[in-house]
Amino acid sequence: MVIGLKEFFKSKRFLILVVVLFLIIGYIVGAARMGSLKGLTSDFIGFVTAPAKKASASISAAGSSFLRKFVMADAISRENERLREENQDLKDRLIEYEATKQELEELKKYTGLQDKNSEQVPVSGMVIARDPDNKYCSFSIDVGTLDGVKKNDPVITSHGLVGLVWEANLSDSRVKTILDPSINVGVYSSKTFDVGIVEGTLEYAIERLTKMRFIPNESQMAVGDTIISSGVGGTFPKGITVGTVKEIGKENTGTSKYAVIEPAVDITSIKEVIVIISFRGQASQLEEPENDDSGADS
Repeated sequence: MVIGLKEFFKSKRFLILVVVLFLIIGYIVGAARMGSLKGLTSDFIGFVTAPAKKASASISAAGSSFLRKFVMADAISRENERLREENQDLKDRLIEYEATKQELEELKKYTGLQDKNSEQVPVSGMVIARDPDNKYCSFSIDVGTLDGVKKNDPVITSHGLVGLVWEANLSDSRVKTILDPSINVGVYSSKTFDVGIVEGTLEYAIERLTKMRFIPNESQMAVGDTIISSGVGGTFPKGITVGTVKEIGKENTGTSKYAVIEPAVDITSIKEVIVIISFRGQASQLEEPENDDSGADS
């Protein structure tokens, strides 16, 4: 080992190392005299700490990127929730708009009817319940005596006659339809002006039809003719469409004809109605039929 060191000290490599060392010392002394030692020290420190700074910068950048992604995800989540709420609000408004639009259309149609009967006072209502055991499709509506509705007020839609109020409570009412045998409607043909009575029968009610009776044998009424309320008796206003002739036949007695009438209103799908609480020619008191329960023979 000693011989190795002696050889090293005598070698050219040792000589080169000594020269480099003197050069470094000379550079440091010169820099100190010129006042740039501080800069040299800073460069040296910067050289030594550069890897650490790079690693720190990389970690800081990664952390900032993660934080930005987390903050953006939270912001996106809040924005999505806001958009969902806004979308639901728009859906609710659209439903309300469609309901209002439909109601306006119904009122426009009714206005045409009211022009012919300017003294009619209408109250609009919604169907809230149906009697599944009733063969004549009776139902309940969400208006009652607090709204001015009373027993025997006629019930219509913009398409035609539905029936009448049979029981009026404070905030709801029960409606019997023209399919019910207890309801009689004075009518006439808009084409031949032949008069008669439309009344429900169990036979035709099953098919959602009704029957016009007491048509003169000489009548020229035909299938497709429109049947309209005559206002006779004061139960129903004059000029309300009742239905259309579907079939013509002769009564068994041979003294008159009858007509099978398809109601102008689809009784089973009614959602909105108009109750006429006052009209020209309305009877102040109406005789009640003996059968006060339309569901008795259901």
